[in-house]
Amino acid sequence: MTHFSTTDEFLTNTQAVSNGCDHSRWPECIKKILAISFRMPPLLSPRSIQIHRLLTHWARRGCEVHVVCVNPSTVPRLHWDQELANLYPNLIHYHFVSFPNSPTNIWQKLRNIGSQIPDPYRRWAHQAESVALDLAKQIQFDLLLTFASPMSDHLTGLGIKKHLRCPWVAHFSDPWVDNPYNAYMNTILSRYVSARQERSVIAQADSVVFVSSETQDLVMRKYPSTWRAKTWVIPHYFDPAIYPKVDPLDVHPKMIFRHIGRFYQHRTPEPLFQALYQLKSEKPVVLEGVVFEMIGPSPPYLLHRLRAKYDLQDCVTIRSSVPYLESLKLMAESDVLMVMDAPVTDPNVFLPSKLVDYLGTGRPLMGITPLRGPSADLIRESKGLVADPRNLSGIVDVIAAYIGEYRMDGLVRRKPGKAIMQAYKVDTVSEHFQELFLQLVEEDDRN
Repeated sequence: MTHFSTTDEFLTNTQAVSNGCDHSRWPECIKKILAISFRMPPLLSPRSIQIHRLLTHWARRGCEVHVVCVNPSTVPRLHWDQELANLYPNLIHYHFVSFPNSPTNIWQKLRNIGSQIPDPYRRWAHQAESVALDLAKQIQFDLLLTFASPMSDHLTGLGIKKHLRCPWVAHFSDPWVDNPYNAYMNTILSRYVSARQERSVIAQADSVVFVSSETQDLVMRKYPSTWRAKTWVIPHYFDPAIYPKVDPLDVHPKMIFRHIGRFYQHRTPEPLFQALYQLKSEKPVVLEGVVFEMIGPSPPYLLHRLRAKYDLQDCVTIRSSVPYLESLKLMAESDVLMVMDAPVTDPNVFLPSKLVDYLGTGRPLMGITPLRGPSADLIRESKGLVADPRNLSGIVDVIAAYIGEYRMDGLVRRKPGKAIMQAYKVDTVSEHFQELFLQLVEEDDRN
């Protein structure tokens, strides 16, 4: 099956698929899809945004889409964004499953230990499995899709696969057991059980989708080489129709670099702040009239502490999380949009959906990320500049280059080209999913 090892290969294949498919019609052999996704709007998360966008796109083209997701009112700790729920016409059939109550006594808590693997959503996945099975008794689905994270979504798929007469696609936005950011694998038991769960999912799924070839390589190196044939690499996507119109002649009094999203664990803005401190100490004139904005739900103490540590109160501003549509407006009004990754894997395997949302604005992109990996590749393909987070002088040089170009010509030469933007639009990426689905249905019919 399809494997894109570089952005160039993805772009080449995108052109071929676009030329060979009817974009307006959905295949007759895939009329009904069952999707499992814990997160859907109004929950505000990258997963809910991406899946809502994709499923709505398919529904608009005539597919009957059912999704089993959590009842958002039963998970009060998660962020809501009601505007996100109203972003598209309500074309999807939602089947809400309440999140189970937490154990209250010691014996319940002891029995609950196993249901915390691979993540705290495992008990919800058991209930989602029952709802999905009841649906399957009423509706003959042509395709089953499970979206992770959380990884428990895939365990729901594993539980119902044998009861459905249709292919199963397991979609991974991130690695599972190989994810250095996975805080749930902090014991020998959780790592062991998660590894067995991942192996079962990949063995039983008819196809496995990753968002980068680096993630594909990292995950599949543990398994028989023959299993790789059923994997696909299909990246994240943006919807050009939902971006606000921004006046290109609207000039800000200051040059604005923005990072929108959260920081956690090893992923922090400290490399950026170190570079700004060096610039401020050695060439303060460079930073005159320039502001760096950090927007997102990161722990406020982390950002405020780092800003104070490097004495950057005059050029770094900190804002809490904003609704999704407002974040798109802030992206579109930025001069440079920043992505920051920690050097926890080599190559970096992560392609954040935020970066693809950035791309949709057509604004210049900047990366503080390992030089090898999908984020760096996409930024360079989009005419942006990249510096390794371990290379302080490299980060300083990139910041100074953007500021210098801004003062000369407004960064026109750093704006992404039409080809790279077309490749990541939702209608284009959807064609790759359609190609995968058609192959699976044809193989299923032959068997």
